Amino acid sequence: RDVTFLKYTINIKNLNKREKMKKSYKLSLAAIAASISLVGCGSDSDSTSAVEKVTGQFVDTYVSGLNYACSSGTTGITNSMGEYTCNVGDTVEFSLGDYVLGTATASEGIVTPEDIQPDNSDAALNVAQLLQTLDTDLTDDIITIAENFTDLDDVNISLDDANFDDLMETELEVALVTEEDAQNHLDEAELTVLLAGNTFYLVGSDNTGDNWIDSVVFNSDATSLTWTSLTDTESGTHSVVIEGDTITLDGDEI
Repeated sequence: RDVTFLKYTINIKNLNKREKMKKSYKLSLAAIAASISLVGCGSDSDSTSAVEKVTGQFVDTYVSGLNYACSSGTTGITNSMGEYTCNVGDTVEFSLGDYVLGTATASEGIVTPEDIQPDNSDAALNVAQLLQTLDTDLTDDIITIAENFTDLDDVNISLDDANFDDLMETELEVALVTEEDAQNHLDEAELTVLLAGNTFYLVGSDNTGDNWIDSVVFNSDATSLTWTSLTDTESGTHSVVIEGDTITLDGDEI
């Protein structure tokens, strides 16, 4: 399809079935996200099951090595996919060692810095800056926190402190990732995870008034997509580049 036919504004919270993410992105290929399943309904379980577990992912790209504690008592460390597992309905607390970053309700799908600090965008951005700064491996697309990280265990710097950057840089003796870079990284990570490996359905009409329906499938890392018409025999592919909250198809920003 000519991308001029496919420009729609989609609120990410609707794709994710949550009400916490407030950014809107112009996405040419998501008028109807009928098959997205980032937040599922949970697996079917027998009524006699004692406890239903749920696995979610912490994302600013996947964050590995992040401590988590579920309100039911389970504790653990996120793996290379950013995954944590709690009981359904648990409140889960995320931390760097003993330094608490925030809490969210355990559920399938993704948890972001914005989710664990939903009422304070500055604190959410500070979480992103801190995580990105502490990444021990810059060669991959995963944020890896050092094993047994304890550098902030005795630190009492509030995430909403107006002087957070200066105070934390003094404590860590390293410059934090800038706010601008951290926000771009976070936007790109969220958008990539929301699109990667998912199928969307589009409806529209051409310049003759004929209606069409397309399925659009993003590949596993959201670097390309394939669309297939469900009303005729047309199909095609596009390269995809995501930078911050901007998507480019075949070199054309949308």
